[in-house]
Amino acid sequence: MNMNNDVTRAPKQEQLKNLLGEVRRKRETGEQELSPDVILEEGKPFGDYHLVKVLGRGGMGVVWEAEQVSLNRRVALKVLPPQSGLSSRGKERFMREAEAGARLNHRAIVSVYEVGDHNGVLYIAQELVDGGLTVSDHLSEMRSRGDLPDGYYRGVAELFLELAEALEVAHEAGVVHRDIKPANILITMGDQPKIADFGLATVEGTVDLSRTGELVGSPFYMSPEQAMSNRMGIDHRTDIFSLGATFYEALTLELPFKGDTYQEVLSSVATSDPLEPRKLRKGIPIDLAVICMKALEKNPDKRYHKVGAFADDLRRHLENRPILAKAPSAFVRLRKWAARHPVQTVAAIALVLVSGSLAQTVLSKQAEREAVLQQLAEAARNKQALEFMTGLFDQDNLEAALPGEGGRDLIVRLLDFGWSSIQDDSLEDPEFAANILQTIGGAYHNAGFPLKADEVLRKALVEIEGLTEQSASLRLQTQNALAGVLIDRGFFAEAEKLLLDIPKEGRSLTSNALLASSWAGLERYEDADKLLLEVARTYEAKEKSSERLRAQNVRGEIFLQSGDLESAVSIFEETLTARRKVDGVRAKTTLTSLMNLASCRFLQGKLEDSANLFQECFEGRKDVYGNQHRSTLKALAGLANISYTRKDYSTAARHFQEALDGYIFSLGKSEMARDPDVLTITSNLGKSLWKASETIGENPPLKSEAEGHLEWAHSNGIKHLGEDSLQAARFSYSYAHFLIMEKRFRAAKPILEQVLAVSEAELGLDNSLSQKSGAKLVLAMAASGEPKLALGLAEKLLVYSTPGSQEFKDLSALKSALRPKPKEG
Repeated sequence: MNMNNDVTRAPKQEQLKNLLGEVRRKRETGEQELSPDVILEEGKPFGDYHLVKVLGRGGMGVVWEAEQVSLNRRVALKVLPPQSGLSSRGKERFMREAEAGARLNHRAIVSVYEVGDHNGVLYIAQELVDGGLTVSDHLSEMRSRGDLPDGYYRGVAELFLELAEALEVAHEAGVVHRDIKPANILITMGDQPKIADFGLATVEGTVDLSRTGELVGSPFYMSPEQAMSNRMGIDHRTDIFSLGATFYEALTLELPFKGDTYQEVLSSVATSDPLEPRKLRKGIPIDLAVICMKALEKNPDKRYHKVGAFADDLRRHLENRPILAKAPSAFVRLRKWAARHPVQTVAAIALVLVSGSLAQTVLSKQAEREAVLQQLAEAARNKQALEFMTGLFDQDNLEAALPGEGGRDLIVRLLDFGWSSIQDDSLEDPEFAANILQTIGGAYHNAGFPLKADEVLRKALVEIEGLTEQSASLRLQTQNALAGVLIDRGFFAEAEKLLLDIPKEGRSLTSNALLASSWAGLERYEDADKLLLEVARTYEAKEKSSERLRAQNVRGEIFLQSGDLESAVSIFEETLTARRKVDGVRAKTTLTSLMNLASCRFLQGKLEDSANLFQECFEGRKDVYGNQHRSTLKALAGLANISYTRKDYSTAARHFQEALDGYIFSLGKSEMARDPDVLTITSNLGKSLWKASETIGENPPLKSEAEGHLEWAHSNGIKHLGEDSLQAARFSYSYAHFLIMEKRFRAAKPILEQVLAVSEAELGLDNSLSQKSGAKLVLAMAASGEPKLALGLAEKLLVYSTPGSQEFKDLSALKSALRPKPKEG
């Protein structure tokens, strides 16, 4: 903390303390004569002050703009006339405000210059804030504007950092404001905030003037302990909550708590959680949303323990460092939700998800298991369940819940319950059924179960077919979700068809991004880039908008897939810089951009840069998601790929094994075979062990282990992704390559035939996978006694091969070797 922000005992503060003591002594002893003749009018003198004009009136007196004659300075003069009708306790509050101000010295707190009693009229002379506007005025202006200006959220963070630092000074001086709200924060012409109105403050070492049961504060911004009149539980953390409520309004331009009556507002403050800020405005940086919700925790013990910690996290965000606050897990959200919806069916869901060992005990008994299943089936038909499931199983919440032993298992169990209950007994309301199915399908996909996701989402589309055009939004969301599953499974052509079925004018940003990804998968890179450029132009006016950054990121991924690494790097560097500023250094979107840039550097051969970026991403994802989360494990796999490229096969194998162990921990062995990422890591682990066995010399056990991993990825890829899946074909190629190198040509031949068929159908013959698998198939055919077929295939592939490429050289050599030698003589 800067020294100029510290509480001081400068002469001014000592003088104010003495003045306060003198005023109190005179009032208690009756020495002060009360004069009814004091005139408070514009242009009239008032002791050492010349009254200029009234700035405002309230229950605690009248505020005048005045000139202090002896010092020739303008002040805000707050006066309490004897005819005000205030009780002695009200007058003591007036003096309490002066005492609070006398303790404080900070540029973001309105300064108190003098306190006194002039002919029976109490007064406080304070700093006059030029401009006269409050944060409340500024927020009203933002609401009327519509679009927020560039840099708005950074400006909000800077503003509240200064306010938090000011409150830290107050709290260290023993002063708790108790009425922080937008109207009590003034803004100077130079944009300097000033906390004002300490009339409700408590001051350490003095008697609390609040009566038991008395509400103190402003309803929309007061803390739960204030709303419940819990006097004994009110301390400095009440200011943290109120600052959080004000911060929420500044971020979202919405009140965190609402109600048509005073009591409804108080009830909302005490029992309801505000809607997460990014649900209202997606452009809010994730870090700021997390900081805000941390300050708004109902339980004071779960808020920031000190307002200085609030300030520290804001400072970290502004400096692009990871914040210390964590988003609440899905289980925490569930507990809160269940508390707000004490229904039997909801209690059953809460039992399954939250109780942990208790749930295991209950579900171990068949009769009780059936009872829970029945209750969950009823919950799926309860419209409250839709709010629950969509809130719990959106992507961010699901990711927050996955780390930790048993977490994923419980989530998947609930998904299975919901899915089976709908299969067993169709819901009467098709729209509700489609909503539930779309939510469950998306959650299955995010949890790494693409085949289940595919099945559920296709059923959702069937339910939607019978709905009216009013359900167009739900139809679009479901088509997008299914297209995402198809792309992840490698079915690019089917994803393209599904997305093109959406009218062009009805496609969302997500639809266009997915369509571009499907075209990239089909190697139609120019079409994909053209589409994304159109999308980016739509958002050009918002240079750092989330929509534009998202389109840019997908465009970078297109360049990455097409091999235009320079363009990809340029985009990812720009996106990463913007994401760090807009979303925060530890936001999921930022870490994704970091991962993409690391991948580009890897493909450019800049292994040192790539290793540093992957390491930063790995550490960031560990911090955000935990060690066992799939996002963290993907970054670890990136580090393994670098080791593999450096021919450090032992280290590569160790990293791949660590990643695989993480998936086993998270998924369980029975489910891991369904996950495409697990298949990729297992295949790469097999290749690493194979290479390691060659490096250290003949090692049959190690080679056998390598073959086991390669075969497992090949067979499970076909089983779970489908035999026509391009992604499964890549796993099959790796296994077939191993077999070819081991001279097991007959075993490799049918696998390579399937790989080439899939690759040709999806991509044609002029791509790397078709060329590599084709060349290996030519070799296998020739070794299996089919030289004519092998020669014909080699000649066919050469038509599509790029001269000078390794595949072209291999195929040319094979063609030459297979061509019949001319007969002599």
